[in-house]
Amino acid sequence: MYHLTRNPEKLLKAQAEVDKVVGNGALELKHLPQLKYIEACIRETLRVKGPISVISRHSKQDTVIGGRYGISSKASIVLNLNGLHHDPKIWGDDHDIFRPERMLDGGFEALPPNSWRPFGVGMRSCIGRAFAEQEMTMVTALILQRFQVEMADPSYDLSKFGITADVMRMIANKVQLSKAH
Repeated sequence: MYHLTRNPEKLLKAQAEVDKVVGNGALELKHLPQLKYIEACIRETLRVKGPISVISRHSKQDTVIGGRYGISSKASIVLNLNGLHHDPKIWGDDHDIFRPERMLDGGFEALPPNSWRPFGVGMRSCIGRAFAEQEMTMVTALILQRFQVEMADPSYDLSKFGITADVMRMIANKVQLSKAH
């Protein structure tokens, strides 16, 4: 909700999509594939401020990567997912800007392989990814259907922080819900 409340035009677009697709009725499974903008907002949020900023791996044996980089089996390799998700070669000069539209109209599908990894990589990636994505879409749609969302403290700026459990608690205290009219 943070990025939507910081970008009111995107919040209105997401609310309009929920109004058009779901209306005042019950959210049903058939609605989920139609909530393209909500899905794009979630994907973009996971890119801009993903739940995992780094992951580490180790080689089972000594190896050379790309013909240039020797990796010992005793070494750990730390992969900077935050850096990956903000690489201007992939995301453009506006890589630090919340722009869900980059995930629409084939934009997400056209990304280079492995350039969007908020759920981790390979066999150790999140086994609950599909469930989490579905739940995030449903919860976002239901909140936007039933409430007006706004920043409780408009001066609050998440860009000053990395994502931790403490920061997530702070976010929860900075977003305010009121009954939709």
